[in-house]
Amino acid sequence: MESGHIDWDSFFARYRAMALRCATGWSDRASADDLVQEAAQAVLERARREPPFDSEGHARNYFFRTLHNRAAERLRRPGRRSLSLDEVDDSVAPTSSPWQAASAAEDESLASVRQSALEELIDQLRPAQRDAIRLRYGEGLTLREISERTGTPLSTLGERIQAGLKKIRGKAGMTGVTPN
Repeated sequence: MESGHIDWDSFFARYRAMALRCATGWSDRASADDLVQEAAQAVLERARREPPFDSEGHARNYFFRTLHNRAAERLRRPGRRSLSLDEVDDSVAPTSSPWQAASAAEDESLASVRQSALEELIDQLRPAQRDAIRLRYGEGLTLREISERTGTPLSTLGERIQAGLKKIRGKAGMTGVTPN
């Protein structure tokens, strides 16, 4: 799918919640909204240039990498005051694992059910896919860090993760939706 054929409204509807959860782990909710908007704008600007995105996956990766980079830039700004542990708002603290689907406002029992269901789906994957997904989303490692740890080429890791997520989506009946 070429970038000219990407339905941007659907694209952002599909990835917005996940992007907000990621950004909320790095900043407060208002700043997280700003970061997601900035990353979305960067994707749209990039899509207008040549060459366009090769695929929706390429656009998605660009979106999340841009989100990460913007958050890192904000964290490195001179004069930025670090919060003490007493000042941290528990409602915006990152969840125990990046794939945990429940937001801070959701009932804990619902979060536990969702987490258990997701872990069962992950357990059904081939060992290589399962391990790559757990390192990427469970431990929050980058593909480069996983590659260095396991000795697996980056392209192979990307393929394993993409194939594993596709199987999870299919088994969960979430076609076109990335697991939270």
